[in-house]
Amino acid sequence: MNKRKLKYYCWFTWREYLVEGPGLVLEMLVAWFCESSYIRGFVVADPTPETRRYFDQLIQSALDVIAKVDPMAFGRVKQEIRYIVNAPARFGSAYCRPLKICELDIRYCYAKDDFRKTSQLIAGAIIHVATIGRLYSNRIIRTHRSRERCNVLCFKHTQRFLRRCGIDEKQYQHPGEMGHETRIKHTTTELARMFNGNPKAEAALWEALCNSSNRSDCSKE
Repeated sequence: MNKRKLKYYCWFTWREYLVEGPGLVLEMLVAWFCESSYIRGFVVADPTPETRRYFDQLIQSALDVIAKVDPMAFGRVKQEIRYIVNAPARFGSAYCRPLKICELDIRYCYAKDDFRKTSQLIAGAIIHVATIGRLYSNRIIRTHRSRERCNVLCFKHTQRFLRRCGIDEKQYQHPGEMGHETRIKHTTTELARMFNGNPKAEAALWEALCNSSNRSDCSKE
């Protein structure tokens, strides 16, 4: 094993198993024991029974969008992600490399009365997570010096994908591109979302969104 590989594996073990150890155990329990579905080769899980059915529908649609818009990106997503889990996450997504878990907070991607746009934004978040996975696969160590460049790269990939979907890239903005006051307000809103969720209210929201899509699809047939 050369020096570069050894350095990477030491960093990976320290970060993912020691620093993130408690979170890893929780993610493992959710991924393995939560009721799940198998969609396009991914295990899709939602710990909240009220929203599980709608989460599955949105993930199915988002994966279809990726496969249609960018088949090569879909191949990378399949390489870097095994599980897709509905979970609170700052800025809408997070990645657990040891288990290849993509955590999505789909509330972050909600577009009122627009199922198609919501699915595209979720697809963008999945692309973002898969890009993080790609950096791990290339043994890129995310130090304090390189972290910002890695984050910018992931957001740029996502913005490029969203442009191909016809969505304004500013809707998926890197935190560093926000003003100071906007960033603080955004972080405060995200923390409130994480700890003040209302499963029944969220289920009603997603049900209305998914049903509007079904009505729209029926009207086209």
